[in-house]
Amino acid sequence: MNQKTDAKKNAEALEESLEESKLQAGIEELKRDMRSAKVIDWVQTNQKMLTMVAVAVVGGLIAGSMWLEHVKTERASAASMYESAVLEQDKSKQQTLLSDVARDYRGTSYAAMAQMLLARLDTANAEKHLQAIITSSKAMDAWKWQARLDLAELYLENKDAAKAAAVLADPVGPAYEQLRQYLLAKSSSDAAARKDHLQKALDAQSYDADLKQKIERMLADSAS
Repeated sequence: MNQKTDAKKNAEALEESLEESKLQAGIEELKRDMRSAKVIDWVQTNQKMLTMVAVAVVGGLIAGSMWLEHVKTERASAASMYESAVLEQDKSKQQTLLSDVARDYRGTSYAAMAQMLLARLDTANAEKHLQAIITSSKAMDAWKWQARLDLAELYLENKDAAKAAAVLADPVGPAYEQLRQYLLAKSSSDAAARKDHLQKALDAQSYDADLKQKIERMLADSAS
């Protein structure tokens, strides 16, 4: 009797479980239908906005592609003109070509490279060319450091130690530090400060044997 009762109870429990599963499945299906209906309704309501967004996205992709192509073309043109300038034997024509690169392709790194050469060719406007490199967003740090050192030397040649010291105030890369400290020593009117800069120059990485010998002589003279 007990076995029959237990079997009946188990059967009833299984049936209830199946019914509950069916009910739960039905509820989930209903939820999915409701969600789908809501999504469809939302899409239909906002179709105009979605179309505008899609157009904007496609337009952005096209514009981006066109911009990249423009940048690529501009860089190629700048490279070609810069190469022509470097190979030009006539100094006047070379200067004209470099000026064109600096003016017409200022959005490329070739403009800064052209300014670097112009600073050596067009000495009357060397300061302007060097300042252009220093303020350029396209020039590498190494070019900016070299431009600052060249500008400081130019100021020292013109007997303007204060301007030279101001240009040299900010640090440079290790390969440029020896020359920076040497120029700071030359721009200083204080004997102790000059000696300190010379010692720092001597301790810095050296890539110029002549400059290192000059620093050593100046340090020896300051000690005597």
